Amino acid sequence: MSDFQVGGHKGKAQLVPIGEFLYKPNTEQEANFYEQIQHSPLSQFLPKYYGKENIDLGFGYFTYFKMQNVIYGMKHPCILDLKMGCRTWFEDSSPEKIQSKKNYDINTTSTQYGLRFCGMRVFNKDINMFIQHDKYIMLQMHTYESLKQMIKVFLSSHGCINQYEKFKFSNSFFTLNDLDNIVNDLHTNPIINHSIIDNMIDKLLIKLNHLKEIYEKEGYQIISSSLFLFYDYDDPLSTIDFKMIDFAHWKDKNHKYEITDGYLIGIQTIITILNDLKLN
Repeated sequence: MSDFQVGGHKGKAQLVPIGEFLYKPNTEQEANFYEQIQHSPLSQFLPKYYGKENIDLGFGYFTYFKMQNVIYGMKHPCILDLKMGCRTWFEDSSPEKIQSKKNYDINTTSTQYGLRFCGMRVFNKDINMFIQHDKYIMLQMHTYESLKQMIKVFLSSHGCINQYEKFKFSNSFFTLNDLDNIVNDLHTNPIINHSIIDNMIDKLLIKLNHLKEIYEKEGYQIISSSLFLFYDYDDPLSTIDFKMIDFAHWKDKNHKYEITDGYLIGIQTIITILNDLKLN
Protein backbone atom coordinates (compact mmCIF):
# COMPACT_ATOMS: atom_id res chain seq x y z
CA MET A 1 0.00 0.00 0.00
CA SER A 2 1.26 3.46 -0.84
CA ASP A 3 2.60 5.72 1.88
CA PHE A 4 -0.09 8.17 0.80
CA GLN A 5 -2.88 5.75 1.62
CA VAL A 6 -3.23 5.60 5.37
CA GLY A 7 -6.86 6.47 4.75
CA GLY A 8 -7.33 5.50 1.11
CA HIS A 9 -8.19 2.74 -1.35
CA LYS A 10 -6.61 -0.59 -2.23
CA GLY A 11 -6.40 -2.70 -5.41
CA LYS A 12 -6.39 -1.05 -8.81
CA ALA A 13 -7.73 2.17 -7.25
CA GLN A 14 -4.62 2.63 -5.12
CA LEU A 15 -1.80 5.09 -5.60
CA VAL A 16 1.39 3.60 -7.03
CA PRO A 17 4.73 5.25 -6.14
CA ILE A 18 7.57 4.77 -8.62
CA GLY A 19 10.64 6.68 -7.52
CA GLU A 20 10.04 10.40 -7.42
CA PHE A 21 6.63 10.03 -9.11
CA LEU A 22 3.24 8.89 -7.91
CA TYR A 23 0.62 7.41 -10.23
CA LYS A 24 -3.05 7.83 -9.39
CA PRO A 25 -5.97 6.24 -11.28
CA ASN A 26 -7.37 8.92 -13.55
CA THR A 27 -10.74 10.57 -13.04
CA GLU A 28 -11.59 13.38 -15.44
CA GLN A 29 -12.82 15.63 -12.66
CA GLU A 30 -9.61 15.40 -10.67
CA ALA A 31 -7.35 15.65 -13.72
CA ASN A 32 -9.28 18.73 -14.81
CA PHE A 33 -8.65 20.30 -11.43
CA TYR A 34 -4.90 19.73 -11.65
CA GLU A 35 -4.81 21.14 -15.17
CA GLN A 36 -6.91 24.19 -14.31
CA ILE A 37 -5.04 24.95 -11.10
CA GLN A 38 -1.60 25.13 -12.75
CA HIS A 39 -1.92 28.88 -13.32
CA SER A 40 -3.37 29.59 -9.88
CA PRO A 41 -1.31 30.55 -6.81
CA LEU A 42 -3.09 27.64 -5.13
CA SER A 43 -0.91 25.25 -7.17
CA GLN A 44 2.03 25.77 -4.79
CA PHE A 45 0.08 23.80 -2.17
CA LEU A 46 -0.43 20.76 -4.43
CA PRO A 47 1.99 18.03 -5.53
CA LYS A 48 3.50 18.85 -8.92
CA TYR A 49 1.41 17.49 -11.80
CA TYR A 50 2.98 15.84 -14.89
CA GLY A 51 -0.06 14.92 -17.00
CA LYS A 52 -1.64 11.55 -17.87
CA GLU A 53 -0.20 8.17 -18.87
CA ASN A 54 -1.84 4.93 -20.02
CA ILE A 55 0.28 2.21 -18.40
CA ASP A 56 0.13 -1.20 -16.72
CA LEU A 57 1.15 -0.97 -13.07
CA GLY A 58 0.13 -4.51 -12.19
CA PHE A 59 -3.62 -4.21 -12.62
CA GLY A 60 -3.83 -4.10 -16.42
CA TYR A 61 -3.67 -0.99 -18.58
CA PHE A 62 -5.34 2.03 -17.04
CA THR A 63 -5.02 5.77 -17.44
CA TYR A 64 -3.23 7.35 -14.51
CA PHE A 65 -2.21 10.87 -13.86
CA LYS A 66 1.35 11.37 -12.81
CA MET A 67 2.31 13.62 -9.93
CA GLN A 68 5.11 14.34 -7.52
CA ASN A 69 5.87 11.84 -4.77
CA VAL A 70 6.41 14.41 -2.03
CA ILE A 71 7.96 11.93 0.42
CA TYR A 72 10.43 10.48 -2.09
CA GLY A 73 13.92 10.25 -0.59
CA MET A 74 12.73 10.32 3.02
CA LYS A 75 14.14 7.55 5.20
CA HIS A 76 11.31 7.43 7.75
CA PRO A 77 8.37 9.49 6.43
CA CYS A 78 5.74 10.29 9.06
CA ILE A 79 2.37 11.17 7.54
CA LEU A 80 -1.03 12.47 8.62
CA ASP A 81 -4.16 12.54 6.44
CA LEU A 82 -6.88 15.02 7.42
CA LYS A 83 -10.14 15.06 5.47
CA MET A 84 -11.03 18.72 5.07
CA GLY A 85 -14.33 20.56 5.12
CA CYS A 86 -17.57 20.62 7.07
CA ARG A 87 -19.28 18.38 4.54
CA THR A 88 -18.09 15.42 2.49
CA TRP A 89 -21.23 14.76 0.44
CA PHE A 90 -21.86 15.79 -3.15
CA GLU A 91 -25.04 17.05 -4.80
CA ASP A 92 -24.91 14.41 -7.54
CA SER A 93 -24.80 11.46 -5.12
CA SER A 94 -27.79 9.27 -4.33
CA PRO A 95 -30.02 10.31 -1.39
CA GLU A 96 -28.75 7.29 0.55
CA LYS A 97 -25.11 8.20 -0.06
CA ILE A 98 -25.74 11.82 0.92
CA GLN A 99 -27.40 10.79 4.17
CA SER A 100 -24.58 8.36 4.96
CA LYS A 101 -21.96 11.08 4.41
CA LYS A 102 -23.96 13.57 6.47
CA ASN A 103 -24.05 11.08 9.34
CA TYR A 104 -20.27 10.72 9.20
CA ASP A 105 -19.85 14.50 9.15
CA ILE A 106 -22.16 15.08 12.09
CA ASN A 107 -20.88 12.17 14.19
CA THR A 108 -17.20 13.04 13.78
CA THR A 109 -15.43 16.40 13.98
CA SER A 110 -16.19 17.46 10.39
CA THR A 111 -19.36 19.51 10.84
CA GLN A 112 -18.14 21.50 13.83
CA TYR A 113 -14.41 21.83 13.12
CA GLY A 114 -14.13 21.50 9.35
CA LEU A 115 -11.89 18.43 9.34
CA ARG A 116 -11.59 14.89 10.62
CA PHE A 117 -8.83 12.37 11.14
CA CYS A 118 -8.42 9.99 8.19
CA GLY A 119 -5.19 8.13 8.95
CA MET A 120 -1.69 8.50 10.34
CA ARG A 121 1.64 6.72 10.25
CA VAL A 122 4.55 7.54 12.54
CA PHE A 123 7.94 6.00 13.14
CA ASN A 124 8.80 4.52 16.53
CA LYS A 125 12.55 4.28 16.99
CA ASP A 126 12.25 2.08 20.10
CA ILE A 127 10.95 -0.83 18.01
CA ASN A 128 12.47 0.47 14.75
CA MET A 129 9.22 0.31 12.82
CA PHE A 130 6.27 2.35 11.62
CA ILE A 131 2.98 2.36 13.51
CA GLN A 132 -0.15 3.06 11.52
CA HIS A 133 -3.48 4.38 12.83
CA ASP A 134 -6.33 3.87 10.40
CA LYS A 135 -9.34 6.06 9.69
CA TYR A 136 -11.76 4.17 11.93
CA ILE A 137 -10.56 6.01 15.00
CA MET A 138 -12.39 9.04 13.56
CA LEU A 139 -15.65 7.45 14.77
CA GLN A 140 -14.39 7.94 18.33
CA MET A 141 -13.15 11.49 17.79
CA HIS A 142 -15.80 14.10 18.53
CA THR A 143 -13.95 16.93 20.24
CA TYR A 144 -11.40 19.63 19.57
CA GLU A 145 -9.21 18.11 22.28
CA SER A 146 -9.08 14.72 20.53
CA LEU A 147 -7.96 16.41 17.30
CA LYS A 148 -5.31 18.36 19.19
CA GLN A 149 -3.98 15.22 20.85
CA MET A 150 -3.76 13.36 17.55
CA ILE A 151 -1.79 16.19 15.92
CA LYS A 152 0.50 16.29 18.95
CA VAL A 153 1.18 12.55 18.60
CA PHE A 154 1.93 13.06 14.90
CA LEU A 155 4.38 15.90 15.46
CA SER A 156 6.06 13.97 18.28
CA SER A 157 6.38 10.82 16.15
CA HIS A 158 5.32 8.66 19.07
CA GLY A 159 4.17 5.34 17.60
CA CYS A 160 2.95 3.71 20.83
CA ILE A 161 4.52 0.28 21.37
CA ASN A 162 1.53 -0.93 23.40
CA GLN A 163 -0.77 -0.21 20.49
CA TYR A 164 1.45 -2.24 18.17
CA GLU A 165 1.27 -5.22 20.54
CA LYS A 166 -2.50 -4.77 20.77
CA PHE A 167 -2.96 -5.01 17.01
CA LYS A 168 -0.42 -7.83 16.72
CA PHE A 169 -2.33 -10.19 18.99
CA SER A 170 -5.97 -9.12 18.62
CA ASN A 171 -8.50 -7.45 16.36
CA SER A 172 -9.28 -4.66 18.82
CA PHE A 173 -9.34 -1.04 17.72
CA PHE A 174 -7.05 1.74 18.83
CA THR A 175 -9.09 3.80 21.31
CA LEU A 176 -9.00 7.33 22.63
CA ASN A 177 -7.85 5.94 25.98
CA ASP A 178 -4.76 4.68 24.16
CA LEU A 179 -4.34 8.14 22.68
CA ASP A 180 -4.58 9.73 26.14
CA ASN A 181 -1.89 7.37 27.42
CA ILE A 182 0.43 8.29 24.55
CA VAL A 183 -0.08 12.02 25.12
CA ASN A 184 0.53 11.67 28.86
CA ASP A 185 3.73 9.77 28.15
CA LEU A 186 4.91 12.53 25.82
CA HIS A 187 5.12 14.95 28.75
CA THR A 188 7.79 12.83 30.44
CA ASN A 189 9.30 10.93 27.52
CA PRO A 190 9.35 13.18 24.44
CA ILE A 191 10.50 11.49 21.25
CA ILE A 192 11.39 14.71 19.45
CA ASN A 193 12.82 17.71 21.28
CA HIS A 194 10.11 20.24 22.20
CA SER A 195 12.05 23.14 20.70
CA ILE A 196 12.22 21.27 17.38
CA ILE A 197 8.47 20.67 17.51
CA ASP A 198 7.88 24.38 18.16
CA ASN A 199 9.95 25.23 15.09
CA MET A 200 8.06 22.65 13.04
CA ILE A 201 4.81 24.27 14.16
CA ASP A 202 6.10 27.71 13.17
CA LYS A 203 6.84 26.48 9.64
CA LEU A 204 3.39 24.94 9.33
CA LEU A 205 1.67 28.07 10.65
CA ILE A 206 3.35 30.34 8.11
CA LYS A 207 2.28 28.11 5.24
CA LEU A 208 -1.24 27.45 6.59
CA ASN A 209 -1.95 31.16 6.98
CA HIS A 210 -0.76 31.69 3.42
CA LEU A 211 -3.01 28.86 2.19
CA LYS A 212 -5.97 30.33 4.06
CA GLU A 213 -5.47 33.71 2.40
CA ILE A 214 -5.11 32.30 -1.12
CA TYR A 215 -7.94 29.77 -0.81
CA GLU A 216 -10.33 32.52 0.22
CA LYS A 217 -9.29 34.71 -2.72
CA GLU A 218 -9.43 31.95 -5.34
CA GLY A 219 -13.02 31.02 -4.51
CA TYR A 220 -12.83 27.27 -5.13
CA GLN A 221 -15.17 24.83 -3.39
CA ILE A 222 -13.41 21.51 -2.77
CA ILE A 223 -15.41 18.67 -1.24
CA SER A 224 -13.93 15.67 0.61
CA SER A 225 -10.34 16.65 -0.14
CA SER A 226 -7.44 15.89 2.19
CA LEU A 227 -4.60 17.84 3.70
CA PHE A 228 -1.55 15.57 3.69
CA LEU A 229 1.04 16.49 6.34
CA PHE A 230 4.46 14.86 6.33
CA TYR A 231 8.04 14.98 7.56
CA ASP A 232 11.08 12.71 7.76
CA TYR A 233 11.70 11.42 11.28
CA ASP A 234 15.45 11.70 10.62
CA ASP A 235 15.24 15.39 9.70
CA PRO A 236 11.88 16.74 10.91
CA LEU A 237 12.60 20.45 10.93
CA SER A 238 13.74 20.79 7.33
CA THR A 239 11.17 18.36 5.91
CA ILE A 240 7.91 19.27 7.71
CA ASP A 241 5.35 20.29 5.09
CA PHE A 242 1.86 19.63 3.75
CA LYS A 243 0.06 19.31 0.43
CA MET A 244 -3.57 19.44 -0.62
CA ILE A 245 -4.60 16.15 -2.26
CA ASP A 246 -7.72 14.39 -3.63
CA PHE A 247 -9.88 16.58 -5.88
CA ALA A 248 -12.60 14.33 -7.26
CA HIS A 249 -15.30 16.85 -6.31
CA TRP A 250 -14.79 20.58 -6.77
CA LYS A 251 -16.28 23.74 -8.24
CA ASP A 252 -14.55 26.94 -9.27
CA LYS A 253 -15.59 30.47 -8.37
CA ASN A 254 -17.90 30.70 -11.41
CA HIS A 255 -20.19 28.04 -9.93
CA LYS A 256 -23.01 29.19 -7.68
CA TYR A 257 -23.35 27.12 -4.53
CA GLU A 258 -25.70 27.37 -1.59
CA ILE A 259 -23.62 25.49 0.97
CA THR A 260 -19.91 26.21 1.44
CA ASP A 261 -17.37 23.43 1.71
CA GLY A 262 -16.08 24.52 5.13
CA TYR A 263 -12.47 24.09 4.01
CA LEU A 264 -11.46 27.41 5.55
CA ILE A 265 -12.99 26.36 8.86
CA GLY A 266 -10.77 23.27 8.80
CA ILE A 267 -7.66 25.31 8.06
CA GLN A 268 -8.47 27.65 10.93
CA THR A 269 -8.97 24.68 13.27
CA ILE A 270 -5.49 23.38 12.45
CA ILE A 271 -4.01 26.85 12.95
CA THR A 272 -5.74 27.15 16.33
CA ILE A 273 -4.57 23.69 17.40
CA LEU A 274 -0.96 24.42 16.45
CA ASN A 275 -1.03 27.71 18.34
CA ASP A 276 -2.46 25.90 21.38
CA LEU A 277 0.28 23.27 21.20
CA LYS A 278 2.92 25.99 21.17
CA LEU A 279 1.42 27.62 24.25
CA ASN A 280 1.42 24.30 26.09
